[in-house]
Amino acid sequence: MKKRLAALFLLFCIALQVSGCVFVHDEAIPRGYLRTEEYHDSDGMQDSIDYCKYFYGSDGREKLLANGRYQEANAEDVRLLQAYFEDFRSWMEAGDQLERYDFDAEIINAGDLFFLRTKEGYPEFGYYSLYFFDCESNVLYYIHANI
Repeated sequence: MKKRLAALFLLFCIALQVSGCVFVHDEAIPRGYLRTEEYHDSDGMQDSIDYCKYFYGSDGREKLLANGRYQEANAEDVRLLQAYFEDFRSWMEAGDQLERYDFDAEIINAGDLFFLRTKEGYPEFGYYSLYFFDCESNVLYYIHANI
């Protein structure tokens, strides 16, 4: 009986790997958030947009800084971050998805934290993942666009 259960478990694990149902944690999003709101959309084989919010307690800033990927935004970074969020908003609007997008770029301030990942070979705003932590609300916003 134990051999059958072990064999069944092994088959289940293999089936998960073959089907692509592997759960992957994004290392840029520190664990310990209190709740999350996630929206993922894919319009085609390669085009995709993601919008997620991760709600942290008062220790959120420390968790992100301990992650080692995040940096504090300065005045120049604020303008850059706003440009990325405005670009993302245009994609949400083009996809008629604005009811899911509630980010206000005016909340971005110097001293907030961010991590920007782009892909070489793509134009600016062509492929990016932006993680922005608003220190006032303790919310980590994640946007990803591959258009």
